[in-house]
Amino acid sequence: IRANHILPLAYTGAANCGISTKSPVMQRIFPRYLQAMIDTAVVIDTDSASDVVGLFDKITIFDEEENEERVVSIVTTLRNDIFDGYISKESPFGRAILGHKVGDRVEIKANEKYSYFVVIRHIEKGEDNEALPISSY
Repeated sequence: IRANHILPLAYTGAANCGISTKSPVMQRIFPRYLQAMIDTAVVIDTDSASDVVGLFDKITIFDEEENEERVVSIVTTLRNDIFDGYISKESPFGRAILGHKVGDRVEIKANEKYSYFVVIRHIEKGEDNEALPISSY
């Protein structure tokens, strides 16, 4: 796929998100940015076993440090919204939790000096929810 094949759609999408594509700088940069996105795109496998945390699953975890139970969903980076419980698969939490099963105690390494443990209590298999807004940066 080449960027010039989908530029009209991309410009429409950008405009719908409030991004102006009419400036000379955007006219020059946007096609290159779009092509770089296409060239580096990776197809994400969303299939996972029924007893394993996978992408788009809603999971109930027990946070040992906070002594509380929370429900979160593992999503792609574009749908990330930690305040509503949508955690990116690329985050330290998402990377740590993917592939684990109910009952597993998982260490979440926030950084080199701080980590905490959660226990997976329930996994509800999910699928991509296109109704979720795309994160703005």
